[in-house]
Amino acid sequence: MDNSIYKVCEVCGQKKHISEFSKSYPRRCKACVAEHTKMVRERAKQEQKRSEMQKKEIDWEARRYELVKISLNGYLPLIDKFTSELRIANTCVAIADHIIAKMKGNEE
Repeated sequence: MDNSIYKVCEVCGQKKHISEFSKSYPRRCKACVAEHTKMVRERAKQEQKRSEMQKKEIDWEARRYELVKISLNGYLPLIDKFTSELRIANTCVAIADHIIAKMKGNEE
């Protein structure tokens, strides 16, 4: 190793031998480039996680619709000429809303 060729890293400010400098970033030492690359990758990974979480958000209206359909299937055999369809529909919607509230953690 030739001790006469030294440079100062523009990031860390340390004086290092030229062999310790990056070929891609000639004014930065390899350690600083590695640290920067690690930070960029971590930031990209966090951004990807955020993006995936946004994609996985629950569509509560669709969930509510499905729950109402399921509830209604349970009430259909009970419908007779004295039962109000509106009352049954309102009951099914109330059941779905109650289930969703519990799923969201908003228990009353």
